[in-house]
Amino acid sequence: MATKAHTVSSFYLGGFVSPQSEGNRKITPFVWMGDINTGEIKRRAPRKISIVRGFYDGPSTFKDSTASLEVDFANKIESAASRAIRKFAATPLTSGALVSQDILIFLS
Repeated sequence: MATKAHTVSSFYLGGFVSPQSEGNRKITPFVWMGDINTGEIKRRAPRKISIVRGFYDGPSTFKDSTASLEVDFANKIESAASRAIRKFAATPLTSGALVSQDILIFLS
């Protein structure tokens, strides 16, 4: 079963917003986005790049042919990372806390 789209939450994209646009009300927040095929690099608003159609299209490797990689990823990796990121962000820098395995798995 092919997916219609892959969505990246604004929570994650917000971490890549250019410092030039961060906190500046005169400039719409943007990220730098490169095209592997053309080598072109463009400024894009995070809200315009949050959805990629057909990202997970292709044959499934799940035993259940109706299973979705998107759902599996969201349930197992993104939800665990979201909780870990919130906990880590609320921890004082002076605590010496290490980045959790859930965050590292998500980043990989």
